Amino acid sequence: PQLDVEWKEVSKRAKLIMEKTGLPTNTWASGLNRENANQENKLCI
Repeated sequence: PQLDVEWKEVSKRAKLIMEKTGLPTNTWASGLNRENANQENKLCI
């Protein structure tokens, strides 16, 4: 299924996962944002 989520929600979920697991998901979220051109407002994959 297609994923269509605002970046603030991606960041919020990444922070929650990082707090629960210790994985560096905050850097994953920022990397996704940086690498997905023309998706300034939402992540659409």
